Amino acid sequence: MPSDTRGRLTVPDIAFLTFSIAIVAALYPVFWERLQANVGVMSTGTAYLFQLILPLAVLVLLGVIFVKATAGGG
Repeated sequence: MPSDTRGRLTVPDIAFLTFSIAIVAALYPVFWERLQANVGVMSTGTAYLFQLILPLAVLVLLGVIFVKATAGGG
């Protein structure tokens, strides 16, 4: 029996990724506008952490897809 170690990236996985990116892209401008309006009352560290939300969200989405794609079947 040959081992089946191919990745398992299915249509629902691609749909999940596409919709997740669309939701983040739609909501991020509103988030950024509110952040800029309130940055004066935040400390520097807090402002930097809020600015990292988008890059970290993208890394999480890519990580999920990478793990799903390389998991294999067998």
